[in-house]
Amino acid sequence: MDKFYRNRCIINLCQTGQLTQAQIAQSMEISQGRVSQLYGQFQEAGEAGLVVKKATGAPPKLTTEQRAQLPELLSKGAEHYGFEGEVWTRLRVGEVIKPHFGVHYEVATIGLLLKQLGVTLQKPTLCSYRQNLARVAQWQEEILPELKTTAEPENQLVFYVDESAFYLLPQVRKTWAPVGQTPILTEGCQYTHLSVISAISPRGDIYYQIQESSYTGSAVTQFIRDLLGLTSHQLHLIWDGASIHRSQEVKDFLRTENQDGRVQLTLLPAYSPQLNAAEQVWAWLKGGELKNVCCKTLEELTQKVQQAFSKLTDQTEIIRNFFTHPEVDFIKN
Repeated sequence: MDKFYRNRCIINLCQTGQLTQAQIAQSMEISQGRVSQLYGQFQEAGEAGLVVKKATGAPPKLTTEQRAQLPELLSKGAEHYGFEGEVWTRLRVGEVIKPHFGVHYEVATIGLLLKQLGVTLQKPTLCSYRQNLARVAQWQEEILPELKTTAEPENQLVFYVDESAFYLLPQVRKTWAPVGQTPILTEGCQYTHLSVISAISPRGDIYYQIQESSYTGSAVTQFIRDLLGLTSHQLHLIWDGASIHRSQEVKDFLRTENQDGRVQLTLLPAYSPQLNAAEQVWAWLKGGELKNVCCKTLEELTQKVQQAFSKLTDQTEIIRNFFTHPEVDFIKN
């Protein structure tokens, strides 16, 4: 029953005089005091006194200005405030709030406060201390914009290239399960692995190869030859500075087999995997299709990896979305 309508019924019963307030309270399953309060409100303000007002709750402990300052304080990092390790917990956040703003929050309330401020629980991204930030900035502000504007007019196909290992050990990820019944993955604790190389383009193309040995300069060079055999376009390959990408075999290929200039190579800044769109392929495969998959042999693992690649190959829009990643920034959202 609508609360206003219920309150109006209570007043009607009071006005008839046929029931006492105690009897009305019993029939409506409320206290006699509440009946008396409603009748008083009606006498004073008419039907406006029967309108149910939403409870406003206690006023916030932090002002609007203080709430806006909190994310900025947290962005300085936990170690800035003397904590061990760059990790924020609700308890630590409370210990920052109290000296800065002079108020105390319960731990459970801090979680709600952080959610309201758009602060979420996240896994940090690893970044090498050897990364050259100036080189990264140059890539993002100068090299990449020029590459995007010149590739298409010059009839070039841009491919981001990368290699990764797939182990018999499963990619363990969280999954739903009844409380107290933790899922068990049976594996052989083997670090035997496959090596995979992939190349993806902003058009949504993807090519890959799988082998049981680690990739060498010779194997990478053959992969380039295979890519050339799939198209008549010029190829602009973007990859990291791994030793196999700078190997003598690659140099010899460029000198002896690339005299027509069909292949152009561009190195990404060192220790900057976040700039490589092909890294998104591994995240999609290992964090999605192959998570919690256990294989006993490399043959079985090869089949699983091929099946996962087949699914991805059919979904060009997903591949294109890899290029919209904020760090890659090849395609604007």
